[in-house]
Amino acid sequence: MSLEVYRDQILEPIAKPWLERGDNFVLEEDNDSGHGRGDLKGGNIVKTWKENNKLEHYFNYSGSPDLAPIENCWRPPKQFLQHFPHWDEFEICNLAVEGWGTVTQRCNGLSPVGHANSAVQPEALLRNRLNPIDGRNSAWQDLGATSPLASADGVV
Repeated sequence: MSLEVYRDQILEPIAKPWLERGDNFVLEEDNDSGHGRGDLKGGNIVKTWKENNKLEHYFNYSGSPDLAPIENCWRPPKQFLQHFPHWDEFEICNLAVEGWGTVTQRCNGLSPVGHANSAVQPEALLRNRLNPIDGRNSAWQDLGATSPLASADGVV
């Protein structure tokens, strides 16, 4: 994201009305270069905007679960997929299922919408997401019980 885009599409239309209304908030940002961290030749338009509008803000690290809790849940399957060539949707779906199988449930405590004892159920998420993608339901059924998406009765 460029400095101009961040200023014109985030700060001006979203943060500025909050500031003008007198809302009390502190903007938490990651270290994206578009957020205006650091000085640039010719000035930093985002840093200047924040100073001129008296926007209180701080930079957190980009992997913070406070900024994007879902990213911490998707990172392990993405990393798993990078180790394999994947050329079609069916193969990607199978690898995604395998990747989820390697993920521990550490994401449970990161979910702002759930509560501490709710469980992330990646298989159910994948079943809902992947079946519509793969119009070849018979291919899923061919996997049968070997597929992590298969239910107890073998139906995907």
